[in-house]
Amino acid sequence: ARERQVLALYVDGMQEQEVAAELEIAESTVEEHLKRIRRKYALVERPARTKLELYKRAIEDGIIPPILPLS
Repeated sequence: ARERQVLALYVDGMQEQEVAAELEIAESTVEEHLKRIRRKYALVERPARTKLELYKRAIEDGIIPPILPLS
């Protein structure tokens, strides 16, 4: 659950230190969560090396809603 929180805040535009402050955890804990998330995606052959790739995976997995185009 915490990894999902970290991922959602991070891909929503926060920096690691902002995520840490928001969740009242150490920045190193945020970094560790992001490393674990990236490892999990790599294990299922869905690499997410960049923040943009993490953002795409979060949308694909329903962690954050997709941004719909303006009509």
